[in-house]
Amino acid sequence: MLVTRLDSLDLVSGRIGDFVAGPLIPVGPTPVDVAISPDSRTAFVPLVGTTHVAIVDVRSATKTGQLTVADSPLRALVTPDATHLYITTTATSDTSSTSMATESSTTRRAASCT
Repeated sequence: MLVTRLDSLDLVSGRIGDFVAGPLIPVGPTPVDVAISPDSRTAFVPLVGTTHVAIVDVRSATKTGQLTVADSPLRALVTPDATHLYITTTATSDTSSTSMATESSTTRRAASCT
């Protein structure tokens, strides 16, 4: 089961809701979301208030790395073909797209209403 302060997802049942927490996986400060790769092997955890997304190996329940993205990542989404990770931010409402093959990131700026 992977849990953030806002969400919980039971990987066995796929159920979101009530849970009993297991051991903590230290990923960094303020984890707020979890995106799971289509093969269920990797979790991506945005760390709001930072410029990082933690990478977690689901089977071993360990943090294996991190990606640097735009300021204050909030939500994460892995594309169904596992080629890209999309991250939205709270600081600027930008969306970052990270190529899973190269781990290179591009940022799409939010439109401003002025």
